[in-house]
Parts: sequence; structure tokens; C-alpha cells
Amino acid sequence: TVGSMAATTIQAVSDSKALVLSGTSVKLVTFDFTNNAISSSNVISSGASNIGVSKNGYYTYSSTVLADIDSSLNITNITLPTELKSNAIAYWNGISNMWAAHNDNFTIEGIGNYNLSSDGSVTVLQDRFIPEKMCVTVPSNLYFGPSGKLYVNNSMSLVFKVNEYVFTHINTYENGEWKDVLPTNIPEQKAGSYYETAGISNVAEDPEDPNTYYYGNFWKGIRKVEDCQSIINYDSSNSTLYNSWGCIATDLAFDKYNNLWAMTHVTDAVNSPALHMLPAEKRKLDTTTKEDWQSRPLPNAKIGKGGRMLVCKKSNMVFVLNVDYGGILTAIYTNGTPTDFSDDKVVTYTSFVDQDGKSFAPTYLMDIKEDQNGKVWIATSDGVIELSRPEDYKNENVAISRIKVPRNDGTSFADYLLDGQTVTSISVDPSNRKWLGTQSTGVYLVNETGSEVLENFNTENSYLPSDCVYDVACDPNSASVFIGTSMGLAEYIGNSSPAEDDYSNVYAYPNPVRPDYTGWITVTGLMDNSLVKIADAAGNVLYTTTSEGGMITWDGCNSAGERVKTGVYYVFASQNATGDASGVVTKILVVK
Repeated sequence: TVGSMAATTIQAVSDSKALVLSGTSVKLVTFDFTNNAISSSNVISSGASNIGVSKNGYYTYSSTVLADIDSSLNITNITLPTELKSNAIAYWNGISNMWAAHNDNFTIEGIGNYNLSSDGSVTVLQDRFIPEKMCVTVPSNLYFGPSGKLYVNNSMSLVFKVNEYVFTHINTYENGEWKDVLPTNIPEQKAGSYYETAGISNVAEDPEDPNTYYYGNFWKGIRKVEDCQSIINYDSSNSTLYNSWGCIATDLAFDKYNNLWAMTHVTDAVNSPALHMLPAEKRKLDTTTKEDWQSRPLPNAKIGKGGRMLVCKKSNMVFVLNVDYGGILTAIYTNGTPTDFSDDKVVTYTSFVDQDGKSFAPTYLMDIKEDQNGKVWIATSDGVIELSRPEDYKNENVAISRIKVPRNDGTSFADYLLDGQTVTSISVDPSNRKWLGTQSTGVYLVNETGSEVLENFNTENSYLPSDCVYDVACDPNSASVFIGTSMGLAEYIGNSSPAEDDYSNVYAYPNPVRPDYTGWITVTGLMDNSLVKIADAAGNVLYTTTSEGGMITWDGCNSAGERVKTGVYYVFASQNATGDASGVVTKILVVK
């Protein structure tokens, strides 16, 4: 606040004066620092939306009028032409060279450059375009589809606000290119104060068509999107998705048979269906009916607006997390018949006992993932737990495993992995290592079993933009790890990529290594757990390591830590220590 005014924008005019946007009024505020007092007068009484700064003064605008304010605070009002109404506007050298972008929630036409005259006539200097950049403001849901595309969107639980809505988008990232794939033909349907796009839950890419994906939303159930157009909407009229006042689809996933699973928020989990499944052959139909779906209630599950679901690919289990207060886990055993819910077995865990017989009661269960060996990992508000044999949890009172990290200090003591920390997300990289996002200490990389912390990246030791991590996603086809934070999205190029079946695709990069390059040199295309030796032309071995998955990195130094000289260096890779199994030799040219 400035005095008694609620200020949303402040722009300095001098050392003792400022323009203040309060509500829709722009006021000139004078500060009397000697007497600790202020005075104000109206510059614009109503209709202002912000205060921008230009080379010669300031400006503000409503949906229909632009107010250009010179340095003496003289105002020129200009009626905006049709193409610039309800736009966000910015300029520096005057209205003859301004930029404008649509300022409403349902228009996606990009940004354009215009010459606006004082009489309101306009000339287009550059047509509108949509930059190839991520436009999701809070990257809190990250997901790699079967095609290898990364999907990014705001999570429903973060954007949900009482009596408000926050518009979100869905972006994809593929081959270095960003694309906004939110369908442009969504009707502006509203229930009370909520728009459909106020909250989008997880995205699920069609496993048989990379141009088609599904998303759950806050109000209208599930949309099937093909080539950025909504082609089917699943709600209470053509599916079992139902809530007394809407259809909140909180999570989506495909199983190994390409059936589409969905979970909905329900206020009566005992009687209302919370778990839904559309069989693969029905999913391909142009229209569906309620009879095409399988559904069931989940007694005691208490599915909130941000519930999470894991449909296991390596076992016959489905797990449901209530991410609201209370930490409830529901385990569903499908009995190997995913399209028939009648023979399922459901067990709900409202409390836990660990492998040592100790009770464990985290306040929140945050995320759940299946690793490459079929084990299930759960992120909680008090560290990480593991379900080592998931199908055991079709029975009641099965212990969970709390991950322990040995202290390695000469004692037999160990500490629980990230004990006391809120772990927000889990992702599994190609080497089956786990990446753990936290609420306040960045992201951790741990080994396959979680018994060793390999890295902790945070704002102090890396380019991570925030220590508050919402989600982590490991690219299954490369060494990239994407980290969604409260301050944006980060990409880390790690040292683990998928292993190859043979050595036919081995290569090193950069190659040649030029004098100005000081980063890591990568050798990729390796078989898993390859023994790798790097030697000079005389056969002297400078570096030896074992691959994590399909790649290794080398710092370009010899065993003494000195940068190697100009020359050709040989990379020998083999599947065992003697080298008599399959192997390969590749070269790296270093120019010092």
C-alpha cells in the first residue's frame, strides 16, 4: 500500500514523486520525507490497467482507450482501433512503433507491431506471430509422451483459487522447438466463477498417435485433442465422469494395453465413481456412451482436486494418492483384467508401518512413480518411501520401505533419505536413478536404490532458478532432465542416457574439441555398464570409467588433472573387464 491506497503499479517520476496505479485510477503521489507524509492527485480517474514507461514519459490504457502521458504529465487520449482493443500494449519511442498482444484468456494470436496515429488509425508494421517459446507461466506438470515429446502445463492444484481462475496453456518441446498445443476451439464455458481452462490436470499422449493427446480439466472432464483441435469432450453426457456440479478430472494415464484411465474428484467417494477406464477399442470411436466405460467408487480414498494416479506397467496394480491433507494411499489390484472392474481388489492405507515396524504418518503424499524394475516410489512431506513388491499391497497391513542412506562414518548408522523434507516429485532416468524435487532445497539425484545421494542441485551451486521444485521429468531417450520450478523451467544435461543393444551408434561430442571449449566431452551410444578407457596415441590410458546406461563424460584431462595436449585420443569400450566380449573403438580429436 501507499498510504491508504492499494497500489498494483508504481513508476518513479522524480526522487519525491511517483505515479501510482490504485484500482483503475492513476495518481501522482508526492512524498514528504521530512514529515513522513504523502499527498496525491488524480492523473487519470478511471479506466487504467497499468502504467508503462516510454522514452518520453508514461502510458496506460483501458480496453478501448490509450492514454499517452508526457514527462510533464500532459495526457493525450487516443481511441484504440478494433484490432488493438482489449490488447496488452507496450512502446518506447512513441505510438508510431508499438507492440500489442491479446489480453484476454481465450485468444491465441501472438504479438504484432503497429504504427498508431493520434487520430486512431493504424498501420501494421509486422503481422502477429507466436514466438517459439514456452508460454506456461508455472511449469508444474512435466510429462514425456511415448513419442518423446515433453508436455508442460500448470497443475490444477496450483492454479485453483476460490472464486478465481488462472488461465493456463499446454506446451510441447520437441527437437528444440516449443509449441502451444492447447486447442483453439474450446468454448468459453463457465460454471460459477470457474472456466474449463482454469485448471488442467495431467496430460496423456495417445500411445498410437503422437499428434493426439488427452487432458483432464477443472470443469468439463476430459478433452481429446488432435492437431491442436478438440475433437471429443468426455463428460457426464458420454462417460461415467460425474460430479454433482461438474467433472473435475484430476489425473490421466494409459496402461500397457493402451486403455485410458482417469480419476475424478468426488465429494462422496463411497458411492460416486472416482476411477474410470475407457478400453482401447472404445477410445478410437468418434462417439462414446456411458456403457463404453468401466468405473468404480474408491471408498475412503477421499480424492481431492489434485489427486494422483499410477497405472503400473510392470505389475497388475493401480495406485491412487490423495494429495490433500491426510496422506491416503489406495491400492487397486486389477487381477490382470484391466477392462473388467468386477474382480478388482481394493485396499486403502490411511496409515503406514515401515520395514522396522515403526509407524510412519506423513501429512501429504505428493507424487508416485514406477521405476524400471517395477518398484513404486512415493514422494511425501517427510522424505521418500518405496513399495518394493507392488502386488503385495493388494493385501492389508503390508509394510512400506523407508529409504535409508548409510552415513559411511565407520558406524552402522543410516539416515532416512531426505528425512523431514517435502519431496514434491520423482522421476526415473535411463539408468534407473531417481531425481527428487523438493519444496525448498532444489533437486536431488540418488542412485538406483536411493542409498546414496549423488548430487544436490540448488540456486547456490547451479543454474537452477529456484529451490522450490514443482516437477521433474527425465527424457527417456537422452541425458536431459527438465526441472519445473516456481521461477521457470530448467534443463540439465546429465551423464545418463539409454543403453544401446550394441556398439553400432557410438560417437563422441564435441568432436573436434576446440581450444575455447572447457566443458565435458561426452561419449554416447554405449551398451549398459560398459568399461570405457581413453588413451593417447602411445597407448597410455588417461581415464577409465564405467558407463551409466549408454554414455560417459570425460573432462579432457589426464590422470594428473592436466588438460591433455593436441592430438587424437582413442576411446575403447567393452562389455567386460577383459575386453574379449563385444567392443568398439572411437576417436576424439583435441585441439589445445
